[in-house]
Amino acid sequence: MRMGVNTIAAAPYSRSTPSPGSFRIPSSHGHGLEPTRRKATPTLAHQLDGVCLLSPAEIDALRRIEGPPTEVRAGGHVFREGDHPGALCLLLEGWAYRYKRLSGGRRQIFAVLLPGDICESRSAASGRADHGVCALTSSRVAWTPDDQLTDATREFPRIAEGLWRARLLDESLLRAWLLNLGLRKAPARVAHLFCELACRTRAAGLMQPDESFAFPMTQLELGDSLGLTSVHVNRVLQALRAQGLIDLKNGVLRILDNPSLRKLAGFDERYLIGSPTSAGWGGASGSGPANAPGRL
Repeated sequence: MRMGVNTIAAAPYSRSTPSPGSFRIPSSHGHGLEPTRRKATPTLAHQLDGVCLLSPAEIDALRRIEGPPTEVRAGGHVFREGDHPGALCLLLEGWAYRYKRLSGGRRQIFAVLLPGDICESRSAASGRADHGVCALTSSRVAWTPDDQLTDATREFPRIAEGLWRARLLDESLLRAWLLNLGLRKAPARVAHLFCELACRTRAAGLMQPDESFAFPMTQLELGDSLGLTSVHVNRVLQALRAQGLIDLKNGVLRILDNPSLRKLAGFDERYLIGSPTSAGWGGASGSGPANAPGRL
């Protein structure tokens, strides 16, 4: 499917009450935001509605073409680099990650995907996936065929605007990851990733009452996300625990000192603002993150 800025032509649709799954988008720095909690399984319609308010007719058009849920086992591929999916993929349940490998097998993870995130990204020239997406946990995804989605964007240009905005948010996330990987020292890298995931899990409605959230990443996966060895990751985690910043056990992460962790990371969540799974977290009050089981 081909998306372009020149397809965004429809006048903005407005309504007084956002649809289920949409999120309040801030107009300022974004501290202390309270996103709408998503109880139901996300859909492509609700995710795009969260970044670009859609009309009931536009939402209905997307609902009609989204495919049924497909199961992906933990460690299984949603798709591999070089695949030609022929459809747009939405993560409904579970965690996944984007990655690429060198010819020698070394892996770089460059995005963690949460429920409601669009998994798919392809080369504009070939239409093939330019990276792989692997499930961190048992997951479910839904596929929307390219041809039907293209027809929907022609009939409803604001759907194309929603897809474009979602792509812009993905690019903002990638730039933040590049900065984190390239310039921060190891403790700040780990702290920044924890702050981001706390922000996003909270917005996705995954927060537990005790403000903890599932963290199903191994030390190897953390290292491949941050350009660190698993041994180095282990040392950093021990240091963060010793400083009273985090508690991480049995695959559940709790931020104990939000202001200090943010200061260590140099964390500014403005790059996340506007994403349905990336609303602001924390703020002056120092309240924290989000939910459930995992692996560390």
